[in-house]
Amino acid sequence: MYKTVIDEFNHEITIDTNRRQVLDYNNKEQKIHYYVKIAHKNKYTTYIEKGILKSLPLRINIDDSKLRLMYEEKVRYDADRYDPDRIIWSKFLKDIKENEDKYFDEYGDYKPEYLLTDEDRIELSYKLSMGLF
Repeated sequence: MYKTVIDEFNHEITIDTNRRQVLDYNNKEQKIHYYVKIAHKNKYTTYIEKGILKSLPLRINIDDSKLRLMYEEKVRYDADRYDPDRIIWSKFLKDIKENEDKYFDEYGDYKPEYLLTDEDRIELSYKLSMGLF
């Protein structure tokens, strides 16, 4: 599906909503930040849409999620190989659903300790560069 939005660079663009990914969200402020393909072009951009992100899998898969990283580590960064039937993912998702209050606040936003910090990113980058995964 296509629709016209204003991207973060203040350009009016037509996007392909079937080709967008949630980068971040803030349910308290009702903002969802997307990375999206520009319609009929081989280019991408970002934009913010008003809304509340309810989907737990989408909330887990944002860029700064330590939960996403926990799953990635469980499947050695290769879910297609180590979790092809999504059995590990299903169990992981079930455990998070049963303990949502541990990870998310009353709005469904991450508690700060479950978001990656700059220090976490530096450590992860180092591990990736050293082939430690």
